[in-house]
Amino acid sequence: GHGDVTIDVESARRSVYDKIAAPLGMDVLPAAAGIHNIANARMMRALREVSSARGRDPRNFLLTAFGGSGPVHAAGLALELCTARVIIPPLPGLFSAVGLLCASVDRHGVRSCLVAGEELHGSTLDEIRRELREDLLSQISDSGFEREQVQFQTSLDMRFRGQNSEINIPLDERETTTATIQSAHSEFKREHQQLYGHCSEPDSAIQVIAVRMVGRTRDLGQQLLRPAPSFDSPRTMRQAYFDSAQGMLETPVLRRNDLLESTPGPLLIDETDATTVVPPGMTAQLDKEGNVVITIDQP
Repeated sequence: GHGDVTIDVESARRSVYDKIAAPLGMDVLPAAAGIHNIANARMMRALREVSSARGRDPRNFLLTAFGGSGPVHAAGLALELCTARVIIPPLPGLFSAVGLLCASVDRHGVRSCLVAGEELHGSTLDEIRRELREDLLSQISDSGFEREQVQFQTSLDMRFRGQNSEINIPLDERETTTATIQSAHSEFKREHQQLYGHCSEPDSAIQVIAVRMVGRTRDLGQQLLRPAPSFDSPRTMRQAYFDSAQGMLETPVLRRNDLLESTPGPLLIDETDATTVVPPGMTAQLDKEGNVVITIDQP
């Protein structure tokens, strides 16, 4: 429970001094901040791999942080990514475990094909989709679920003729028509332009090389993801170091339920499973789902 582990501040300070600060000729606090910044830099590489490296502008997305340490690093990462908001879900330190409890049952199917131009029409795709759907229903039924509990999502692996790689494009779940195929073509061209920075000639043939389908059971208990009861801890103040320019700041320590109104940083949000850091220049507020929403103040 809360308080079972005692943090030995002096031991931590001595370890950072002996192993990092003293050998580098630094003070302890800047050395500790350097450890934090190196961890952030490693996370930034991973974030860029799934955003800008794939042609996605991080400014168009929210950053969701979970795990015991994710909410400590999230605000700094968002600032560097120029992402305007951060979402800290309820039970952030237990988020993965709750996800396993709430997870739907998924079955994936794929059918290879090679169709383009006049060969690519609704009846061709609908026949493949029908076969995939029946196969996935059979698998999910064997897991004890009724057909009415299953939802389907179809996508196409598409490429320009002559390419070795393809882009996966979602397909409308309704009956396949000329309009839905044209929509998939347009979406493929947009994705190709965004991912590679160019698009092929207007008359270049677009091929569908595979049809993919996911069969997924409906909601299995998202109601489990609710804020944990706050432990009996009064509002307190704590000295916190954010950067060398500001030094140590007297920082409020709040509970998640204290954020019903927009609250400016700096502040720390203590929970039994995680601590969320809200630096100066940011605000935090609880939304209707119990998420902490951190917003970067506009200059």
